[in-house]
Amino acid sequence: MKKKFIISVCLAIILGVSSLIACAAPAPPVTPPVTPPVTPPITPPVTPPPAPAEAEYIIALASITTDETTLRGHELFVNLINWKSGGRIKATYYGFAVLGDYYKQFDDMQAGALEMVAMGSAAMVERVPWTQIAFSIPFAWSSWFDYFAWTELIWIPEINKDLAAYNIQCLPYVATEGASGIYSRVGPIRSPADIEGKVFRAYQPGIEVKWMELLGAKAVVVPWAELFTAMETGMVDLMHNPPRYMIDLGFADITKDWTLTNHKIWATVGFRGLTWWESLPEDIKTILDESWEEIAGFIKVREYNSYLADIELIQEPPYNVNVYYPTAEEMAQFREAVLPATDYARDEFGSEKVDLMMDYAK
Repeated sequence: MKKKFIISVCLAIILGVSSLIACAAPAPPVTPPVTPPVTPPITPPVTPPPAPAEAEYIIALASITTDETTLRGHELFVNLINWKSGGRIKATYYGFAVLGDYYKQFDDMQAGALEMVAMGSAAMVERVPWTQIAFSIPFAWSSWFDYFAWTELIWIPEINKDLAAYNIQCLPYVATEGASGIYSRVGPIRSPADIEGKVFRAYQPGIEVKWMELLGAKAVVVPWAELFTAMETGMVDLMHNPPRYMIDLGFADITKDWTLTNHKIWATVGFRGLTWWESLPEDIKTILDESWEEIAGFIKVREYNSYLADIELIQEPPYNVNVYYPTAEEMAQFREAVLPATDYARDEFGSEKVDLMMDYAK
C-alpha cells in the first residue's frame, strides 16, 4: 500500500499537478523509507511540430553543478524544449561552471548576456540577503515534500518581488541536491554535547554561523576549494553536506562518521533573465515552463532515490563510513538548541520574512 502511494506522488509531480502540499510526508528524517519513490520517465511528445528552417530562439542554460542527477536533468531540459518546440528553440546546456562561477552567471543573466541559470539557492543571498532563511535555519523541516511545497508556492513568489529589481526571475519549480548530515573526523555526533568545542565549517556568515555556535561549536567560514585540506589537517572537525561527497570527492578517506540529521535541504533553483523572458511569445513561455516543471519533478525524485542509496553505499567497502541515526529525543535536543537562531533571523530580516517559513514548517 505504501509503495502504491509513493508512486502516485511521483506521477503527480511529472503531470505538473501542484499538489505537493497535499502529499503525505515521508518517514521522519531519522528513519528514511525502505522503498524509495520510482524515478518517473521523461517523455517528449510523440509527434513534434514541423521544424522550421532555423531556430527562432537561442537559449543558453548554465550551471556550476557537478552532481550527476542534476546534470542529467538539465540536459534533459534542453533536449525537451528543443523537441517540444519542433526546432523553433535551440537550447544548449553548459554545466561544470563552463560559463563562470555563479556570480558571473548571475551578472551575465542580469545584463541580458545569458538567458537561464540553474544553481543552488544560496546564489541569491548576495542580492536578496533575507533569502538565506530558507536554507540556513536548520532542523525546521521534517519532510522534503513540505519543503518543496513551501518553496514553490510561497517562497519563490515572494523572492521574485525583490529579484525583479535585478532583472531576474526565479522559476516556479525547485529541484534538490539532497539533504545535509554532519560529517565528522572526531567521532560520531549523536547530540549537541558531541559538538561542544569542535570546529564546524560554515558556508557563509550569518544564520549558519549562529546556529553552529548555539550547538557549542566554533564556526569558521572556509572556501570550498580549501575544505578538504582543512578537514584532512584537522583545522576543521565538522562539516555538513549530503552523503554523496563521501563518494565523489573523497571525504570518506578523512571522515569516517556521518550523522543522518537531514537538518538542511539543498535546493536547486532555476533563474531566467526577466527582459528576455518578457520578450518571448506565450507559446514559447508555455513550452519552457512545462518542461522545467517536468524536469524539476524528475530531479526531485531521482535525487531522493540517490540520497537513500548513497546512505547505504557509504557504509560499504571501500568507504566504510559509520552512519549514525539520531533518536527522536536526540533530534529534539538539536532543534531546541538551535531555536534561538530563529530569533536572530527575525532581528536581521524581520519577523514577516521568517514567519513565511516557520508558520508553514510547524
